[in-house]
Amino acid sequence: MNRTQRRLAGRLLMAAMLLGSVLRAAPPARQRWKPDIPWVWDEAALADWATPLAGLNRRPTHISAKEYYSLNVENLRTYPVYFPGREPDGYWEMLQHIGPKPLIEPNELVTEADLRIDPIEREQLIAFLRTL
Repeated sequence: MNRTQRRLAGRLLMAAMLLGSVLRAAPPARQRWKPDIPWVWDEAALADWATPLAGLNRRPTHISAKEYYSLNVENLRTYPVYFPGREPDGYWEMLQHIGPKPLIEPNELVTEADLRIDPIEREQLIAFLRTL
C-alpha cells in the first residue's frame, strides 16, 4: 500500500467515524412517551387494613378499585392563597386575567423531560394520568 492509498484509507476511516458519531448523537425520532404509573389502590391490601369496629365486629369497607380509578380528577393548576391584605399588588387581577389553566396537557407530553413539575403537583398528575 503506497502513501496515497494509506492517506485515502485514513480519510475514509475518519469520515466513517465522524459520520457514525453524528448519527449516534442525533436525537431519536420523537416517540410518544407513556409513563409507567403504578397502581396504588389494591383491594387485597386494604381488606385487612382497618381493625374491626367495636361492637359490630366488622371491618370498614372501601370503594372498589374500579370505582376509585373512575373518579373524576380535576386537571387544574393551583395558585398560592394569601392572607387578606398580604397578597402581592395586582395578584387577584392577574388570576382573573389568566383564568383556569390545566396542570398538564397530556397531548404535549412526548418525553419524560416534558414532565418537569414540582413534587406537590406530582400526586395530582399521577391521579390524572390514570384516568386517561
